[in-house]
Amino acid sequence: MFFHLILLVISVMTFLASSHEPTCDQNCADKPQFTPSRLVVQFGKPTSALCSVCQPGCNVTTFGIESPVGSLAKNGTEITWRVKKMTEWINSLSCYYTNGTTDEQCCSDLPITVYKPPENVSFSVHPDVPMSEGQQYTLQCEVRDVAPVKNLRVTFYRGQTALGELKSSKIKKDEPKPVSEVFTLNITSTKEDDGVQFWCEAKLELGAEVPQPPPVVESEKLTAAVHYKPQLEASVPPDPIIITEGNPLTLNCSSVGNPSPSYTWRTSGITSPSSGIVFIIKSITHADEGSYTCSVSNEKGSITVEFNVTVQDLALPSTTLPTTTSTPSTTMITTTSTPSTTMITTTSTPSTTMITTTSTPSTTMITTTSTPSTTMITTTSTPPTTMITTTSTPTTTKTTTTTTTTTTTTTPNRDQNCADKPRFTPSRLVVQFGKPTSALCSVCQPGCNVSLFDIESPIGALTKNGTEVTWTVNEMTEWINSLSCYYTNDTTGVQCCSDLNITVYKPPANVSFSVHPDVPMSEGQQYTLQCEVRDVAPVENLRVTFYRGQTALVELKTEKDEPKPVSEVFTWNITSTKEDDGVQFWCEAKLELGAEGPQTPPVVESEKLTAAVLYKPQREASVPPDPIILTKGNPLTLNCSSVGNPPPSYAWTFPSRTTSPSSGSVFFINSITHEDEGSYTCYVSNEKGSITVEFDVKVKADNLALIIGLVVAAVLLAVIVGVAVFISYHKYYKEGAYNLWDRIRLHTTHSSIPTAE
Repeated sequence: MFFHLILLVISVMTFLASSHEPTCDQNCADKPQFTPSRLVVQFGKPTSALCSVCQPGCNVTTFGIESPVGSLAKNGTEITWRVKKMTEWINSLSCYYTNGTTDEQCCSDLPITVYKPPENVSFSVHPDVPMSEGQQYTLQCEVRDVAPVKNLRVTFYRGQTALGELKSSKIKKDEPKPVSEVFTLNITSTKEDDGVQFWCEAKLELGAEVPQPPPVVESEKLTAAVHYKPQLEASVPPDPIIITEGNPLTLNCSSVGNPSPSYTWRTSGITSPSSGIVFIIKSITHADEGSYTCSVSNEKGSITVEFNVTVQDLALPSTTLPTTTSTPSTTMITTTSTPSTTMITTTSTPSTTMITTTSTPSTTMITTTSTPSTTMITTTSTPPTTMITTTSTPTTTKTTTTTTTTTTTTTPNRDQNCADKPRFTPSRLVVQFGKPTSALCSVCQPGCNVSLFDIESPIGALTKNGTEVTWTVNEMTEWINSLSCYYTNDTTGVQCCSDLNITVYKPPANVSFSVHPDVPMSEGQQYTLQCEVRDVAPVENLRVTFYRGQTALVELKTEKDEPKPVSEVFTWNITSTKEDDGVQFWCEAKLELGAEGPQTPPVVESEKLTAAVLYKPQREASVPPDPIILTKGNPLTLNCSSVGNPPPSYAWTFPSRTTSPSSGSVFFINSITHEDEGSYTCYVSNEKGSITVEFDVKVKADNLALIIGLVVAAVLLAVIVGVAVFISYHKYYKEGAYNLWDRIRLHTTHSSIPTAE
């Protein structure tokens, strides 16, 4: 019987205990609210979140946060969860409370994304380069140790053009811990890929909660070498090429190919074959007429270019020699006219005749000498000068010519503002040093009257086609800034010209970044960021930008105007703050070359320097209420977490009756008592300074525990009374008593001695 009583008591206590273990409701009306509503944190970095348990004035008995990592600090019905270093790959955090009225438990979860940027991103091409035009190749991007892989996006690039963005094939596994994965993309190579940089980029798309821009790691850049057969680069010549005898002949067979092509020339004329890109004859004759064949070849194939050359006669002006008869008399005849002047001087002995004619702009001088009589005829013109000397024997009155000498000199005026001046295509030229380039000069409008035209340049080859001149350079090796195209008007004799502006550029050979004085920095001090750019041209087009993380601080340029490569140092002053600790500083050098330059402009980045800023401790945890009032038996958590560099140390002092001092940032008592009341002081310090945090703790009686104790005692008493009644009833029933109630009333209406019927 006593054993049954024990089982009954245990059942009642179990029922009472189980009634206080409510299930958690995630859909309750006044459920806990997290700030932020979603948490994104880098593995190994600090983080925190605040849970507002319920609305002010709500009736709660117990509340808390469930987490395998971090510390908690309660302030009323608010709980601050803080982690100094995230070392767990958790994906959520649960905040809960128990309703004091309904005894139901209400909770909310905080989604957490713990991420780790890729440790390394490598890029390769399979099969190995060099490529061949028209073949398929596989671009491979290997991303190592990244988490979570479901947020990873890998983009392949050709230069600055994105080829495609890929996601992980492991997304369905939803793996929170770091993994490595290989991404591939197939391409078909073209000759335009030769010299182009291919690379890949791994980016974690973590949403708006992560610091912007998202974590990105780039691979090294691989410059592709594509082998392809030669292709003609020079303009197609006219067929046939008609050229006047005595003029220079330039045949341009410039081609592109990889490997670099070789050239072989075959001619039907007498000129020896050439192995160069350009075939030149300084002064062509009829003997040079015929077919010229240029064969261009490399290991990938060959092409043949035909040039048919026709030489036309040079048109010569007619010349009439004067006949002079000497007489004893001297005669001078002078004729003046405009615009031409002709001077003819004739000298004879004993008679002399001088005829002078003046004209502009041409002068012709003809001198005839005879003995004893001499006749001199002088004509002066500009620009050509012609001197004809004739010697005759004595007593001869008719001139006999024995020697003729002709000299021509041209010095016309140049006009850059003429109406029909030469025009260049393109109108401005931007070319990288060491690279090929070309330009076309349209000398004048179709049908214009010109015979002499050309391009003046210290480098390159020229090809004429009618009144068009093509200037071609296979490798720019001069720091020139202009090119001049001109022609001489056959009617007026005036020379008209235009200049082509040329920018020869060279990206920086190296860009280095440093901070002075050397890091580590100290908060509030001024430091100089220095960016050294080496061997860049032209420096006037250089723009240097300093960065803090991904934020541009300033863009600088130089006042120098030097076309050849120079080195330049740029500086910028900053005042450090604690927010700079752990931030990457760097610089970028960019050549702004305008619309004619390459798109995007040439950019070279420096290495990134992670700043270490020393600063005194600063409170990181939320400020607690004063005083902190807790019910006896509840846990006590005092959070003194602070940030500082170097990391701060902690020292605590407590009421004299409590636990020995602690050296951590958080002080914890599992079940507080009245003896734990008093003042708690936390001292936080490092080499840059210290702070003190005070906590005043009050402990109140646990009335709820008293009420529960009374209820339990009442229940136990009721159980005991009930058991006693049951035992009494059972006993008297065994003795034959038929009415328990009568037994209780001590049988006042019955006799204790039975009577016979």
